[in-house]
Amino acid sequence: MNKRTAKAQLSKLVDLKSLPKNKARVEIAKDVIAALNLEKLRAAHTYFSGKFKKTFESGASLRNELASNIKQCDVCAIGACFTAVVARDNKFDLNMGHEDDITGCVEIWYSEMFDSQLTKYFPREMLSRIEAAFECNAFPVSGGRELYAEQAFGDQYSKANDRMFAIVQNIISNDGEFIP
Repeated sequence: MNKRTAKAQLSKLVDLKSLPKNKARVEIAKDVIAALNLEKLRAAHTYFSGKFKKTFESGASLRNELASNIKQCDVCAIGACFTAVVARDNKFDLNMGHEDDITGCVEIWYSEMFDSQLTKYFPREMLSRIEAAFECNAFPVSGGRELYAEQAFGDQYSKANDRMFAIVQNIISNDGEFIP
């Protein structure tokens, strides 16, 4: 995806809630690819840590800051999906995050608010599978099942960015499902 196509993808204002959930997940995955290509997102082992060009105003929305003020966000695969969801829905106030005085980053940890944004579109079990693939870890999920196929999927990619691209491309290729 070139920069022009990536910018066009991110400027789409299709309401995710108006789409079937699998189609919404495809749009979210396309937004993640676009943001990675524009270097707005960088794959890392953190949910969300964003560096901003200037201090954001009280009540600033993540959507507006992503469009104009952000240098780059470090995100895991779930954090990337979260970022794409709130960039479309505009329902997350940056003051819900934690600003680190030393690094100047706003950090958002996995919380009830984070979870409520994602589970509108992703079943929890799929989020666990995505996380296992990104972290290359077969941790057990409900029922004690361990996610070995997901770990093996992630192990194919030594670089976090490549792994994230592969995960979201898998979601696109499988009509909104993550199938390692």
